[in-house]
Amino acid sequence: MPRSAVALVRFAAPPTSRTTDGQLLRMFVAARTDDAFAELVRRHGPMVLAVCHRVLANPHDAEDAFQAVFLVLARKAGAVRGSNVAGWLYSVAVRTARGVRIMRDRRKHVVASQSARISAPTIPDDTLVVTEQAAIIDEELAKLPELLREALVLCELHGLSRRQAALELGIAEGTLSSRLAAAKRKLAERLSARGVTATAALSMLLSSATVSAGLLRTTTAAVRGAAGSVANAAAATVLKGMLFDQLRSVALTTVLLATVVCGGYAMTAAPGSPPEATPTAPAPRLAEDPAAPLVKQLGSEDFNEREVADKELRKLGLKAEAALKVGLKAENPEVRARSAAILTAVRKSALEELAKTFDPKADGEPTHPVWKRYRAIAGNTPASRELFALIVKHADWLHRLGTAETGPESAEQQYREAMVQMGRHFLGNMRVFFEIPVWPCDYGQETAYLMLLGSYPGTEKARSKCVGDEAELFLHGEGRIHFARGLELGLQGKTLEQSPKFRPDTVDAVPGTNRVFGKLLASWLTHRTEPAVIYCALELAVKWRTADVLPAARTIAADKERGPDARCAALHAVAQFGTIADLPLFAPLYDDPTGLVVPPPPSIGLGPRSRRMQVRDHAVGLALLLCDRDPFEFGFPYAQNRFARENGRPVVAVYVGEPFGFPNEEARTAAHTKARAFLDKQKDAPKPDPAHMKLIERLGSEDFAEREAAHKQLKELGSKARAALEAGIKSGNAEIVKRCRELLDQLARAEFDATHWPRFAKVIGDDKPSRALFERIRSLPRNVELLDAVAANPNAAGKHYHDRWAELNKTARVPIGVGSFQLVAAPLADVVGWMYLGTFPGAEGAFNTSHSIDFLPGGKHSNDAIAAALKDKTVAPAVRQLVGKWTAARVDYTGRAYGFQLALDFGIEEVLSAARETVRAKVKDDPYPGNTAQNIRLAILVVGKLGSKDDLPLLEVHSANDTQCGVFLHDPPEKPGEPVFRIYRLAIEGQDTTIQVRDVSTAMRLHLLGQNPDDFGFYWRWPHGSDAGKRMEPDNRFSPYSIGFLRKTDRTAAHKKAQEWFDKQKK
Repeated sequence: MPRSAVALVRFAAPPTSRTTDGQLLRMFVAARTDDAFAELVRRHGPMVLAVCHRVLANPHDAEDAFQAVFLVLARKAGAVRGSNVAGWLYSVAVRTARGVRIMRDRRKHVVASQSARISAPTIPDDTLVVTEQAAIIDEELAKLPELLREALVLCELHGLSRRQAALELGIAEGTLSSRLAAAKRKLAERLSARGVTATAALSMLLSSATVSAGLLRTTTAAVRGAAGSVANAAAATVLKGMLFDQLRSVALTTVLLATVVCGGYAMTAAPGSPPEATPTAPAPRLAEDPAAPLVKQLGSEDFNEREVADKELRKLGLKAEAALKVGLKAENPEVRARSAAILTAVRKSALEELAKTFDPKADGEPTHPVWKRYRAIAGNTPASRELFALIVKHADWLHRLGTAETGPESAEQQYREAMVQMGRHFLGNMRVFFEIPVWPCDYGQETAYLMLLGSYPGTEKARSKCVGDEAELFLHGEGRIHFARGLELGLQGKTLEQSPKFRPDTVDAVPGTNRVFGKLLASWLTHRTEPAVIYCALELAVKWRTADVLPAARTIAADKERGPDARCAALHAVAQFGTIADLPLFAPLYDDPTGLVVPPPPSIGLGPRSRRMQVRDHAVGLALLLCDRDPFEFGFPYAQNRFARENGRPVVAVYVGEPFGFPNEEARTAAHTKARAFLDKQKDAPKPDPAHMKLIERLGSEDFAEREAAHKQLKELGSKARAALEAGIKSGNAEIVKRCRELLDQLARAEFDATHWPRFAKVIGDDKPSRALFERIRSLPRNVELLDAVAANPNAAGKHYHDRWAELNKTARVPIGVGSFQLVAAPLADVVGWMYLGTFPGAEGAFNTSHSIDFLPGGKHSNDAIAAALKDKTVAPAVRQLVGKWTAARVDYTGRAYGFQLALDFGIEEVLSAARETVRAKVKDDPYPGNTAQNIRLAILVVGKLGSKDDLPLLEVHSANDTQCGVFLHDPPEKPGEPVFRIYRLAIEGQDTTIQVRDVSTAMRLHLLGQNPDDFGFYWRWPHGSDAGKRMEPDNRFSPYSIGFLRKTDRTAAHKKAQEWFDKQKK
């Protein structure tokens, strides 16, 4: 028997307490403490209340039975085995609820016999069959042997894991599993023998029972003697029954012994004695429909009897509908006529009652079939109830829905008439010359009503039954569902306000409204046949990420009776919300060369909105998106610059119109060959394990303990559960999506650590700041993608490093006008991820010429990511190490220059080795193509600022190097105090500063020896304005342009003075 047939109810229970049931019972028996007993009520109350609700339709009766069950527990606490409290309470709950039902029925019978001349049997409601089946399941479960029943109750009804249940019962987990399997098998056999399938009662039994705080208090008080009369009477009856069972057990044992003793004598009986006939058990009797005899009575010869039956049937309302339908086919014309009249009146009255009494904020539910159908599709939530309340306010809408309930033919007629009427309304609006602010289906409730009406079986034939101009009106009407504002707003969780304004505003609807519209849309789509309608509606669902349409899209895509245009439309949604397991839905269309227009033109003759392509183009392109691949990379030319991800998967909504087309057949063949080779390999990709998918479903359970247990099991499975977790993030259940994302993130973290942390720890460090920096890098999915790619193919490190630089530079340039832009610094995770990528072998040659790093504006007072990180003590040591390794790996001028500048601004000693290496290199045979004179200047400054006297010989090599390595141009001010900078011109002697390598080398040698180079004249003075002649500030002495000379004579004098000082020091 499937698990779902037994586990009919899951109860919302708090996490398992550390105190066992047995311990709580002993505490209660020893001290009669309220706390211990209240904990037992809280722990097992939901299960007990659910049983009482199933047996007793009346909630007050169920609460009386609930109190009685715990009264029995309080009085029999000493006799209950502590390891089986749940199983014991289940049996007592079934027995007590039956007793309360018998007491209630007796009271009703007495009242009815005193108040009416004609006594009729109690009329059950329209859920009688389901209720009886649920009662049979409870009855057969209660009859199971105690050892089997307790295992089934704890695991299936109480929501415990097998390990928890085994611990509660004090047995091995293997023993528990054996008992559980045997219990399921026996229960399945018994239910089958009684002709009951659990699925028939599933819709009613899935509702959970919650014990309110008030009921908990009154139950605890009842134990102290404050129980009501009904609860006391029921408890007393059950206790007497238990005593009788004990006495009967003793009597049966005595009889059995007597039988064994007397059996020997029976063996001596005469061989010819005829055996006694074995009585056969009577066949179970089906409950008779109480309305059936009343319908038969409609044909009585006695007029009064006919009138009485007529009156009683009208009182029964829709409960008599089945019997009245039989009456429509009766041979007696009187019965047929009266049945038709009564049926019409009953249905009308029921609809009026539904419209009058439905309250979206009430707890109760209507019994009308229209509500039941709506609830089965949209659910019973505050959002769905609020929308239904708006629908039932319209008598004509409700009438059509009620009529559709009578059968497929009626549903087809009502849907056809509604759509024709909608089309006529729309075309009427088109003919006027004044503004119409609200069009048909702009209000969400109208769209919801039409989708509900179109969800009835039979409505798929509506268009084929249209006559004359009805066909065009029908298509215009059906098109309003996806073209008007109602559906699109609903899928966003919004609506037009219910206001008399000429232009009503858009407002937020009740939370959850988007899910309600998604479910209604999915149910409506499965009955649609017009490809244009299917495409446009699914296009909206994809645009607003309505995953509820996935089952409908799969159904349409798999239907080979539908045309390829409708199937391609469905594949659009499957590509957005499906998993790799859905690839078989795409494969049948890979070779279909049929011309395709997207979206398909409506049958009324309107032209297409886009270019023509082929079915196979669409199928293959969407299949690539399903597999998280960019079609452009496979040769789909019109898909360029469209690929984007959201929540870890491609955004399919941007692929509308022509992105899967081709300019010629040659391009098509090449792209398909490459894409098919990739897609063929995906056939072997791991599919979600069914057992893992069951765990995913349990992540959305109402039982917190069950959610936690499933979460723990999936976490232990690790990468084995990846396929199921990836499927889970497409679920419509927010709890499942949240937990799957959390588990996938943990899994990705573990896999990323295993792959990349060893190298990172070796290159950067294995300490707390290094781990913090590693986490910053891992936090960005793009970093993970690139590092994984390098791990898979180390030879591609240079390409990935260069491509990432291009991405970041492009992002950094924000346009601010025609031909102009401003630079925006990149976030830290982007920068350090790119820098770390640059430390891999092969990445050092990514640039052979100078390239700008626009995403790092730089500077000591900059607010870019690196500058900020170097001031953050939690990551600064690791960032310093990363900057040093990255600078050392650079052969381009820009890279080394930026690293040297950072070292100067923030005192990064880790860059010293790269600076020394640069100073040693000779430009003419430099192994580093970007090692220019400007880089040597910066390297000398780094060595001078951060090095030691040991570096003096290294710097002295450049003491005669007169290569120009910098120019600072400044013109006299046009106005006082406002200097003018001229960038592109030759330096002018006496006006502009020039810098040579020997200038910087000599100045830094002086600095290392404790001298101020300014005393020797190596720092130039500003020639103009208020700062003219002012000495260089200490903070600026290591600026790339701080050292230099305006005149050659100044340079000669400074070097002569310095050389004299050096010579003196040598002596």
